[in-house]
Amino acid sequence: MYNGTTMIEQLEGSLIVVTINYRLNVFGFAGSGNLLSPEGSTGNWGILDQRLAFEWVQNNIQAFNGDPSKVTIFGESPGAGSVSVHMSSPGSWGYFNKAIGESGSFSQWVAQPMSVTESRYSQLRKIAGCGTSDACLSTISASFLFSVSASLPLVPSIPGRFSCGGSGFGPTVDGIVLPSHPYVLASTGGIADKPFMFGTNTDEGSSFFLLPHNTSDIAVEAFWKEGASTTWKPLRGFT
Repeated sequence: MYNGTTMIEQLEGSLIVVTINYRLNVFGFAGSGNLLSPEGSTGNWGILDQRLAFEWVQNNIQAFNGDPSKVTIFGESPGAGSVSVHMSSPGSWGYFNKAIGESGSFSQWVAQPMSVTESRYSQLRKIAGCGTSDACLSTISASFLFSVSASLPLVPSIPGRFSCGGSGFGPTVDGIVLPSHPYVLASTGGIADKPFMFGTNTDEGSSFFLLPHNTSDIAVEAFWKEGASTTWKPLRGFT
């Protein structure tokens, strides 16, 4: 979906585009006090994957005629959420110089409090048939773990259909990788002091709603009225 060829052609070959892969959903963002990295982080495996890719760029981009002192990270929708997290995570600051967030920068859903992550993990363990056993989860196949994670109900503390991309698994305010919610940090001057461009991609949000192109104005209005009470609610659970 994110072929960089057109971008390179538009800018007449004056940049290098690096796209990355990282762990998603339950594999990238399940977390618990029982699942800690050596640094004491949890729930942010996907973010750490991205950071490792940033490190790779710093160490290797010169071999592609790139300049490690001129790295811009950018992403769209959940990618903008990831960019917001890296702008808010001091451990990432040394790997990039500028940032772009398209559709979703510093939104409520880009991170969740530790209490929600713990609750989600407990639900996952239970529905996977592991009870209170953490070791049990490591014996389950990836396909089964994914299927049971997809059946989990949304956590009320993350209101609305957009919560953490709809999966209920997202970056965690763990005090290690992410000190606080990116919106809170942006409001208090706690993000990286780097050039940052943000905006909204035209009609990007329409991809989330399974409405036919010939939907009537009345049907669209009814749809939005139905969703308005559940989609956007005040930021909660953060300090």
